[in-house]
Amino acid sequence: RERERERPEKTEVAMLLLRNGRFANADGHDVGTWLVLDESSGRIVGLGQEPLPEVYQALPTRNLQGCRVLPGLIDSHIHVYYTGQSSTFLNLTGCPSLAALRAQLRAYALEHPSASVLIGVGWEQETLFESNPSETRFPSRFDLDDIESER
Repeated sequence: RERERERPEKTEVAMLLLRNGRFANADGHDVGTWLVLDESSGRIVGLGQEPLPEVYQALPTRNLQGCRVLPGLIDSHIHVYYTGQSSTFLNLTGCPSLAALRAQLRAYALEHPSASVLIGVGWEQETLFESNPSETRFPSRFDLDDIESER
């Protein structure tokens, strides 16, 4: 009796064409307008500028409508949204005292009258406490409400 030789199952490659995108490299430079992805392995098979090679013409296609694509951003654990949004926050890094913090916040509130919320980041309690050892407390809502109670 002959044993049938076991053969690995033939796996089908599922390819997807992403088109009309702005694909960027790690330096943020545009490197292509289309990308072919092997969905079974997650690997990029092709990347380039128009015109699209004929070999990819019949693939299932997703139109990215000019969206920016960062294919290398795989669980890099950076907070892209927060990084961009934080540029609109009041930077309180190095603020030497609660009085200085309040002064900076007051000036920021006057400069941004249409902002519905004021967000300050970067203050360090050690720095605030060092400059005035008698006032060793964190900023509170009372500090903020005294400056801007309407937001």
